[in-house]
Amino acid sequence: MEPLPTLADDGLATPDVGAWAEEKYQLVRYYADIFSRAMSKKFRLLYADIFAAAGHAMLRETRRIVPASPILVLDLPKPFSRYIYSELDTDNATALETRARRRAPSRDVIVIHGDTNSNVAEILSHIPQQSLTFCFADPFNLENLRFASIKTLADNRRIDFLVLLASGMDANRNETEYVKPSNQTVELFTGAADWRSRWPQQPLNFGDFVAEEFGRAMRRLGYQYEGLTATKVITNSKNAPLYRLAFFSRHDLGMKFWYDSLKYTDPQTSLPGVTWR
Repeated sequence: MEPLPTLADDGLATPDVGAWAEEKYQLVRYYADIFSRAMSKKFRLLYADIFAAAGHAMLRETRRIVPASPILVLDLPKPFSRYIYSELDTDNATALETRARRRAPSRDVIVIHGDTNSNVAEILSHIPQQSLTFCFADPFNLENLRFASIKTLADNRRIDFLVLLASGMDANRNETEYVKPSNQTVELFTGAADWRSRWPQQPLNFGDFVAEEFGRAMRRLGYQYEGLTATKVITNSKNAPLYRLAFFSRHDLGMKFWYDSLKYTDPQTSLPGVTWR
């Protein structure tokens, strides 16, 4: 797999991320590329990045600046009809607007400032009924994303989701706090008020149990979910699991694209036909 290009510092907000984020960005970019090439003649295609950050990221181990998912998808050979970005941090959102305008001034780019969960109705208003959307949800932790937001989007539109499930870096780390009866984090993230009744009987660690609960909730919305083995585990430099990337589609073709993406973004595999500008 080719490394992402190194970018010059443009003076705008550039969040620090771990080196493992490069693998995540590659996977998003590759899926979006297959999706847009295959479906652009059949549908009006939209891309939504609902925890979009700034468009550039600095890999903290090497201090390399690389393009993040919003800019990588903006750069595809088969462009989407519209790009919808949602970002809470004002500096990040402003930087993303500037970078998107510089990179692709003719593209239809909408940057929504503020909390994604509070602004889900506004996000939905920019997605036409007859369109087909690929939505990437990249929350930093469980508290950032509410399942009700995913449900609102899924109930009204044709949307495939790629969701970061913070199983290792958040759920496992904060298990003691999250299992307290007064804590609603897992309930809001999974949409399951009764999850505690299932947790003591589980052979899984807490993070993977939460990921499974989210997957089951997506299945109730009519999405295909084939278990943890169908997710992509992202690890740190010590090979400790940080999070899972889980893909959800209502259609077999979407799942095929996902498995193709997993195959061709394996670190030992080159990406046919992919070049960086």
